[in-house]
Amino acid sequence: MYMIDERNKEMSTYVFYPMTTEVASAICKWKYPEPYSLYNMDAGSECTDEMMSGMYFYALDQESNLAGYICAGHAARVPGGYANGLYDDNECLDIGLGLDPVRTGFKKGPCFISKVDDQELEFMAMTYSLEL
Repeated sequence: MYMIDERNKEMSTYVFYPMTTEVASAICKWKYPEPYSLYNMDAGSECTDEMMSGMYFYALDQESNLAGYICAGHAARVPGGYANGLYDDNECLDIGLGLDPVRTGFKKGPCFISKVDDQELEFMAMTYSLEL
């Protein structure tokens, strides 16, 4: 499936793979500029270990460049969500995502998440909530 990026007018497609230690380590080192810096992770082994939990997948773009990642289940939940009741519905599968910092700010998120849905990854459920 190809989607047109409205800002850059380029074709985007993504292929997802189970997370590897090498890719997880690279993702944990990503540093986002403002206003996205709240998504910065700790580059330590704890971050890499979390990404190797089996609920993370990385995405390559059409040129085989690392584009982002997705996660599901408890791995996708954010701490503030519990207090706000976001996780009260146990019928939904929570999905999280992250794009390479150089891809942020260009409205690429909708294309990225639409490809996740199209690819029907094995952990997808009939209903889900998206955590951004």
